[in-house]
Amino acid sequence: MALSERALIAVLDNLVGNSIEALSEGGAITLDWTADDNEAVIEVADDGPGLPEQVIEALSSGERVRSTKPGGNGLGLLGVRSLLGRVGGEFTLVPASSGTAWLITLPLSSDLTQEGS
Repeated sequence: MALSERALIAVLDNLVGNSIEALSEGGAITLDWTADDNEAVIEVADDGPGLPEQVIEALSSGERVRSTKPGGNGLGLLGVRSLLGRVGGEFTLVPASSGTAWLITLPLSSDLTQEGS
């Protein structure tokens, strides 16, 4: 992938960490992936309460996300978007009947000189 291992771990750590916090009363987190010759696609989903509307609106408009977590600064999702954007990746909120689902699309590259770390 065009993203370094370290940056990919940071992205997944943030998204899975958010899911764990959302599932304080239990639930499931799923990770799935697929790839072809050009790109890899990773889905991180949970069956929690879903994202608050103000977070969805802020992400859609490109504004700073106001954290809904005690002590949170709202920079996690923006950091994910930034890391992925540096290598031409995409970060999309997938409509889900319940919970939250993110789709990460990353170009495949044998040249990791443009790593997002």
